[in-house]
Amino acid sequence: MSNLEFKHSTSDPLRPNIFVQNRELFIPRSAATISTRGIAEYYNSRIMGDTGDLVPSSGEFEYSFGVSQQIFNILHDNKFVWLSGDHDTGKSSALYGLRQILFDQGTSYIAINGHYLDRPKRIANIIRWASRSGSTVLYDSFDYNFKRPSKTNKSKHNREQVLPSLREHLSGGNKLVVTSHGQDWFDRMSNSSLTEEFVSFIDELEATSLELFDKH
Repeated sequence: MSNLEFKHSTSDPLRPNIFVQNRELFIPRSAATISTRGIAEYYNSRIMGDTGDLVPSSGEFEYSFGVSQQIFNILHDNKFVWLSGDHDTGKSSALYGLRQILFDQGTSYIAINGHYLDRPKRIANIIRWASRSGSTVLYDSFDYNFKRPSKTNKSKHNREQVLPSLREHLSGGNKLVVTSHGQDWFDRMSNSSLTEEFVSFIDELEATSLELFDKH
């Protein structure tokens, strides 16, 4: 297992004022901005019950853990896995199970919450830090980078920073798992041009795809 050390640092551009507290990676609040707590998490030890709403119920976990194991098996011979599915089909739960599997295998990882679209440079630097440390990147709700633009949605800025860093991550031989919603989400939250850009990114980097369906 990688014995990585996080330090509050401004001198290293690949460590953009990040630190670990209770096994969670934090980016400090800056003046005139909302807290970025929860943007990304770094784990190199087992965690049970400390990830809030990402902790699945026992029934959901049993269902999703099989998906987690399938993703892990795919990562053995592939660098990039794309997990898609409609709302509440267990995508985040599958990533939660994958975290535990990676820990058991002694693999460090960075888990990113894709709902945050207001810190593109910092997220990109976190990904580059993961690349440098050989950590697997787990990017939940990656499709939020392709949301239709609005006054409050700055997804374009995220794409400009985050997509190149993910390309670099994979070109360096590192592993990546992303999740996205199904077509209905893209129809409601994106547009045809952004959907094409998303599909192009997935195809360009030769993702192995898995799709989850309603388990009920």
